[in-house]
Amino acid sequence: MNAKQRAFWGPYISKIGAKNFFSNGMIIQSKHYCGMDISQAEGAEQFATHQRDMIIRRHDEYKALISKEILSLDDLETVFMLVEKQFYDEEFVQLINNDKLGVSDEEYWDIVQQIWVRQEFNSGGNRKRNWKRIFKHRPKLASLSAELPDEFRAYRAGKEDGFSWTLDRSKAEWFHNRFKMQFGNIPFLEKTFKRDDVIFYTNIRNEKEVVILPQTRRN
Repeated sequence: MNAKQRAFWGPYISKIGAKNFFSNGMIIQSKHYCGMDISQAEGAEQFATHQRDMIIRRHDEYKALISKEILSLDDLETVFMLVEKQFYDEEFVQLINNDKLGVSDEEYWDIVQQIWVRQEFNSGGNRKRNWKRIFKHRPKLASLSAELPDEFRAYRAGKEDGFSWTLDRSKAEWFHNRFKMQFGNIPFLEKTFKRDDVIFYTNIRNEKEVVILPQTRRN
């Protein structure tokens, strides 16, 4: 970053710590803001400063909230409003490790599904390890897959060890075409599963999505 950027972001960096602020000179990655570096917006100094101060207030509200000994479902929903979706999995694992979750199993899976459908590319790297931790932290509930048949076919655009499958072949084909444009040739998969293989089923995104841990799959 240049001197102007360092001066602009300094108050925020002092709050979150330099190791938690990432910049390539154009894009910012941090827990409470991900996006274009607003300090570089020509002629928008006043607006950019106001936005930066809002980001700092988000951090302060977040810190006050997670300082509570135990977090309710309402608290957790607020936490994930204050944290950027790129950091959802890391935040959730940290809350688990710090024993902050004062929620029932039903509430736990409610918040898991809420943040799952808002985060993308959950089947690779650290994010994949984090989601495995999240999925295994509480016993899965039969109600989360009750509407599925005992056995069903599901489809996936991507590697076989991913979590996300769909009952809708056309939706998987849409993702296959999208990912081919982004990443080149990728597999298109079709498999038969048992209801017991499923962590949960959700249609919140109108994708008829079935979430399955890789080690539970059957051919």
